[in-house]
This record gives sequence, structure tokens and C-alpha cells, in this order.
Amino acid sequence: AGILREKQRLLEQRESELNARTALLENELRQARMKQYRDLPSLDEPVSLPQFGREAAAAMGEAGIDLEQPTRPTTSVPRADTPPPATPTGEHVPFEWTPFDVEAARSTSRPQTPAPAQEPASGDVLIETDLAAAARQAEADFWREHTRQQPPLGDISWAEDPAANSPRVVNTELQAEYEHLEQQRRLHRQREFRLERREKAIEQLHEEVTTLHREALELRLAAEQIWNELAEEHPQDQLGQSLTEIRNKLTDHYRMANDTLARRRDELHQLRAEVSLQEQRVRQQRRDIQLWADRRYDEIEARTVKLLMRERELDQIEGDFNRQTLEWQKQREAFRREIEMLTKKAV
Repeated sequence: AGILREKQRLLEQRESELNARTALLENELRQARMKQYRDLPSLDEPVSLPQFGREAAAAMGEAGIDLEQPTRPTTSVPRADTPPPATPTGEHVPFEWTPFDVEAARSTSRPQTPAPAQEPASGDVLIETDLAAAARQAEADFWREHTRQQPPLGDISWAEDPAANSPRVVNTELQAEYEHLEQQRRLHRQREFRLERREKAIEQLHEEVTTLHREALELRLAAEQIWNELAEEHPQDQLGQSLTEIRNKLTDHYRMANDTLARRRDELHQLRAEVSLQEQRVRQQRRDIQLWADRRYDEIEARTVKLLMRERELDQIEGDFNRQTLEWQKQREAFRREIEMLTKKAV
């Protein structure tokens, strides 16, 4: 029973930690959404440029404004059967922008799957869930009210300068405004994607917490049932003695496991010391071999130099010997001729 209570306490502690982490992540998610909504100027639908261009061209044509050149005063006399052109009044009907409901879009974009049946949660989890839902609803209401108060981006005032009333100028300004709005929308989609991923992580964490809580409740129920069955079958003293024996066995088991781990740890430390010693020996042998190789290389270089010098000496000696041989042959030939001359004179 004490072990089960300890496990139950650990499970409850872990559950409280997971609840705290879930609340912290939901708070960060709400802050990120509020910051995102504050950064965006508006979430209205994009302007349809072709439709606006056609309407502007039709209005300019009815007003008698040339679409290629700025308006200039003309002296032409109007025809009798032609109705007078409509004069621009300076009033411009703004575009009607439909506010973008983020919560509705998110609910429609997600697949409508039936919610799985969950186990009854505790009072703290239900209160936290209600608080989170109320905070999200208040956030959505605030943002919808904020988008209603924003002025429409399509309300473009017409300047009194005729050049400023040109369709090209209007289309250029509208194109720049449209590109800026599209860029803001891309950033919004990226942030929305990141927030959805974080929301999925929070939902997964909440499911894990719920599963852990359910398992803890099941474990507590099973422990209570087993305890009641044992209490009915055996007396209280015998149960206490059995629990004491089981606790002693568990203590012996954990002690033996700890002793085994300590022995393995000592063996690992010893092996680590031996490996370090062998590594030092290998490094020392490598240094010795490198020094021996360097010495042998120096000796070979010195012997090579000596052999080259000896070869030069032998070449010089051979040259001297060849010269002496030639001189001896010349002297021998001279002595032979002299002997022949003396022999002829003697005869």
C-alpha cells in the first residue's frame, strides 16, 4: 500500500507539472496571437484589381476623362444630340470589406471529426479548460470588434489635381497597397501555421496528461480493489506482515541492483583507466617510432652525401690513373724507339 501511495503521489506530481506546462504554453499561444493581431493592420479580404480597374475605367469614361492622357480643357462644341458628360462630384463610394473571422476560418478548415469519448476529468482540469475556452472567446470577440473599427483600405480619396485622378496613378497606388497587404497576409499565414503546430503540440500534451490521469485513477481503483479483497481473505496482521516481507524483498532487490550497478561502474572506471593507459603507451610508441624514423632519415641523408663524395673521389682517381697510363705508354714507346736506334747503330 505504501508503494502504491508513493506511485500515486509521483503520478499526481507529474500530472500537476504537465498541467502547469500546458497552462504556460496556452498563455504563450494567446500572447503570440494577440501580438500577431496587433501587428497586422487589418484582416480584410484582398481587393480584386481587375474588377476595380473595370469600374474605374467605366467611371472615367462616363466622366469624359481620357484613359491615356491627363484631363485637359478642350474647346470642342458638344453636339446637340449628345447628352452632357457627367461631372465628377469628388464623392467616392468606398469598397465594402468583409472582416475576416479567424476562429470561423480555423473551424471550417479543420476536418469535422466526432470528438472521442473521454473519461471524466477532475475539477481542476475542468476549471482550467473552461478558463482557456473563455479566454479564447474573449480574444476572438476583441479581435472582431477591432476589425470592425478599422477603416476600409479601399476608401481612396480623389485629389483635386487632374493628374492625380488618372487611372494609372490610382492603379499604381492600389497595386502597391495590394502587394503590401498580400505580404502581410503571407506573414500572417506563416505565423498561423506556427501557432497551429504549437496548438497541436499543446493538444497532444493535454491528451497525454489526460491519459496519465486516467491511468492513475485506474491504478488507484485497482489497488483499492486488491486491498479490499486481501483484507477480506486474510487478517490485518497477516497482511501487514506480508507487506513487510514484500517491502524487504524489494529493498533487497534494489540493493542488489544498486550493488550490481556500482560494481559495473567500478569495472567501467577500471577499463577506462586501462584504455587511457594503453592510449598513452601507444602515443609514446608513436613518438618513439617517429623519432627513430627521423634519425634513420638523417643517417641515410648523411650516408648519401658521403657516397656522393666518395664517388667523386673515385672518379678523380680514375682520371689520374688514365692519365698516368697514357704517359707510361708514351714513355714505353719512346724507350722502344730509342732501343731500336741504338741497336741499329751498334750493328
